[in-house]
Amino acid sequence: MKKIGLWDTNADPKEQKDLTESLPVRAAYGEQIIAHRLVAQKLDRSAPTKTQAPAEMTDELREKLKALGYLD
Repeated sequence: MKKIGLWDTNADPKEQKDLTESLPVRAAYGEQIIAHRLVAQKLDRSAPTKTQAPAEMTDELREKLKALGYLD
């Protein structure tokens, strides 16, 4: 069972053509970003509860998400 894929959501909004094999470096990069976020989220949940302001999206993260097709 495949767990991760890569799609050009602008050209393929229904995510019919997985680009993982044709763009392996970009797919691996996206996978690393997801893994990093999941680890950070898990660590944050195990930290003592505190009041926290919502995180703002940085320009760097916005550009990375655009490159992966998640933002316009």
